[in-house]
Amino acid sequence: MKTLEILRHFKRLSEIDKLRLTIHLLESKYLHLDIDKDKEIQQLEKLLIELDNTYATTITNFSKYKVLTFLSAQFMELSEYNKNILVIEMLNNL
Repeated sequence: MKTLEILRHFKRLSEIDKLRLTIHLLESKYLHLDIDKDKEIQQLEKLLIELDNTYATTITNFSKYKVLTFLSAQFMELSEYNKNILVIEMLNNL
């Protein structure tokens, strides 16, 4: 249930925020997916730079994005299985 709730919030985010959140979650040491996370992160960062040209030149303080921080906190409460499912769904919804 919580996974679907997070995904509903995710779908309402702007494309830039979707990318920021997905990158942040992929960088999490608590996520264990059998994918090349570094490659995925590089691709997502490339897209984010195209949409937000300041992203490449600034250090992002994730905590200034309140909704993203909230969704990230909810993500941390999920089981490992649901975390994996959620991130795969997020990648499919970009």
